[in-house]
Amino acid sequence: MNNFKNTFSVLLLGVTLSGVSYSQNDEVLVGEAFFSQIDEADNIDSLAIWKDSNTDEVTLYATAKGTHRLAVSDAENGFPLPYMGTKGVEAGQYNRPNGIAVAGDFLFVVERDNRRVQVTDLSREVTLGFFGLDSLIKPYGLYIQSLDSGTFRVFVTDDYALVPEVDEPLREGGAKGRIKQFIVGIDKGSMNAKLEKTFGADVGESTLHVVESISGDPFYDRLLIADEDPVNGMSIKVFDMKGAFTGESLGDGIFKYQPEGIALWETGEKSGIWICADQGKAKTIYRLFDRETLEYRGSFVGKYTSNTDGICLYPYSIGKYSMGLFYAVHDDSGVGAWSLKDIVEAIALEKN
Repeated sequence: MNNFKNTFSVLLLGVTLSGVSYSQNDEVLVGEAFFSQIDEADNIDSLAIWKDSNTDEVTLYATAKGTHRLAVSDAENGFPLPYMGTKGVEAGQYNRPNGIAVAGDFLFVVERDNRRVQVTDLSREVTLGFFGLDSLIKPYGLYIQSLDSGTFRVFVTDDYALVPEVDEPLREGGAKGRIKQFIVGIDKGSMNAKLEKTFGADVGESTLHVVESISGDPFYDRLLIADEDPVNGMSIKVFDMKGAFTGESLGDGIFKYQPEGIALWETGEKSGIWICADQGKAKTIYRLFDRETLEYRGSFVGKYTSNTDGICLYPYSIGKYSMGLFYAVHDDSGVGAWSLKDIVEAIALEKN
């Protein structure tokens, strides 16, 4: 093995991994624990987890952009649950849902072709409303920063074209800037939202060329935004939470295919690992970066999972999985899941 100069060290629920060396070509094989129901028609894109505080049940939601609904499954075993939503513009309906995220009991879904974000109170199974119609053009992904009780800052990626005839980015109701930042307030079953700012240039040094996945780490004042452009991008650019480009990026020269899903695995107040999907049609590589330093720490692959868009994780005990589970979209048709303990142990075996 050609050792990468840095070592992987993370304290995780009392388990310490240290002294493990990597090369940029290391791909540790970790077998999936289970898969969700497979349906090619769904065209699955992004994932989110919700734990019901009343029942302690944990549910996995996936956007099915091909069938304009949400695929729902038991997060512990992938067992299918009833789909959520139908195609349309009314409350509870979707038109090519793409990005998805949960904050507390609230489910936020980006609808690309309705040009909006729909918010549902999962605890009451009630749609609270929509926002973004006056500013979004071709939205894809989102990240939610919880501020105080019932108040959220929501960052939405907007991948409009620069050719007006294609996406009409200058039409009435559209706003330039690859990232749209909203303040959303939810109180007593009602929701209000306003556009706070736009950022993310479509020209210049800090250009975001092709955007979809976005995630954040308020502790380190960072927003991670995947730039999927094969000519000018192929990395994850780092902005601060105010929308300024820091000049840093993850994965320059490391991604073989396309940077896609981004998930933060917090292992302490300051420690953790960023997991980023390197989406290949035949194989997806899940690349690991240090939360604090952003240095590359190695990678793993599954036995079967490929062509991954969205990823998410549940880093708590669930059923027989004492350290939780990591989930990744499999070939647009379902979801593969890994035991986080299996990932830790497989990486630790590299010491031998």
